[in-house]
Amino acid sequence: MESDGNCIHLLREVLERRFWLDLDQEAVLMGAHGLLNVCKGLFIGLKTGRREYVREVLRSFQLYHRLDRLMEMELSLMYDILYTKATVIRTWYGCCIRITALVATVAAFLLFQFSDKHGHNRKDVAITYVLLVGALFLEMASLMRAVVSTWTLALLYHKKWPRLYDELRNFRRYLKAARHRRWSGSLGQYNLLLSTAGDAVLQPMSGMWMAKKLGLDHMVESWWDELHHSQSVQLLDSTKELVLGEILEMANGSMEIGSQPGLLTLKRLGLSEILYLYLGWSIQDIGFEDSIMAWHVATEICLFSDRSNKVDLRDAVNVLSNYMMFLLVLRPYMLPGPVRRSRYVQFRRDLYEVMQRANGASAKDRLNWALHTGFHADMRSFDRPANYDTGVKLGDVLSRRPNRLEVIFGVWVEMLCYVANHCSRESHARQLSGGGELLTIVWLMARHANLS
Repeated sequence: MESDGNCIHLLREVLERRFWLDLDQEAVLMGAHGLLNVCKGLFIGLKTGRREYVREVLRSFQLYHRLDRLMEMELSLMYDILYTKATVIRTWYGCCIRITALVATVAAFLLFQFSDKHGHNRKDVAITYVLLVGALFLEMASLMRAVVSTWTLALLYHKKWPRLYDELRNFRRYLKAARHRRWSGSLGQYNLLLSTAGDAVLQPMSGMWMAKKLGLDHMVESWWDELHHSQSVQLLDSTKELVLGEILEMANGSMEIGSQPGLLTLKRLGLSEILYLYLGWSIQDIGFEDSIMAWHVATEICLFSDRSNKVDLRDAVNVLSNYMMFLLVLRPYMLPGPVRRSRYVQFRRDLYEVMQRANGASAKDRLNWALHTGFHADMRSFDRPANYDTGVKLGDVLSRRPNRLEVIFGVWVEMLCYVANHCSRESHARQLSGGGELLTIVWLMARHANLS
């Protein structure tokens, strides 16, 4: 592991060159190498003090809209360490093994080339040539990949061989070798209101009686939700930058990021004491799954009535709201504490009753009717309180505020940090093997912000 002094020196050089390199992907990747010691410490649970230089690095990368790339490339380096032979190849015995394997393959090819093949079947000889040439090609390709890898570039820097370092860096920049190190950006989505409106149109619940008799109703519902109602979207760079920038802003407070699911945002935005107590109740005085569903309903109400031109913020709020519902419904094992599915079932049943009363040929028509009329009509009736009442009241209060989108976005980001903070380090490491997850990026960013 490189010393902190070397890493700080590397980060300083990256930041000094940013004015004419504009922090291209190679520069961002070297910045990730500079923060790799911090990242390793987080994954192994190492207790460290504050590192003031981390904040300067994060602010600089945010200025050039490269904060999301920095986090993604840090995690890609951690993937190399955890799931590839990158750390072995960089050692002296790893280099010896690599060179020995290539020499042995060349020797085998030459011995076979100059050996007497009299009496051997021509097909067998041809197959042997193909295998030896293939093995030789693979060994040479593997050696070349190791030579031009980002790990070699970092090694040349730490060994203070500037000329070789500059040549290799320029060669990698020409090949655009760092572009494959970014997260795919695929994000699960589940809109509870739209899915219940769709079910009210298709009425699949009428065929659930057989599944209930067999005790398979929960399994069938989960299968139906994942197959028919969930989807994956490509997370926009603007949304990633907004999320990570919001986490960086949270670091100005005294509370640790991820310790509370939303209260830090309410305090930071300077809400009145009465409003803070009301909104805080919807976060800390009810179960976490109820809080997610209430804020999901409130988000839909506010987005329905919002006429602002904050397009990026609207998209970010919508994506995070649907992502948190996706985690609750289809990935409950990633949420902190035992998740009571019964609360979701009751909540969904009440929403389904509202959507059934709507007169609309499509799910979107029924949802628009519920947001415009149905929810508020139920609130004024004398019927039993519905499970979604908290979300409707919350949406009414928030929709009157000019900064409603900022409040909702901040709460969703903090809830995301809360979930990420309560996932185990082993869980985050496993996510890397599956291509990565937004939760892991948020966790890493929150940890960096707390350190700074």
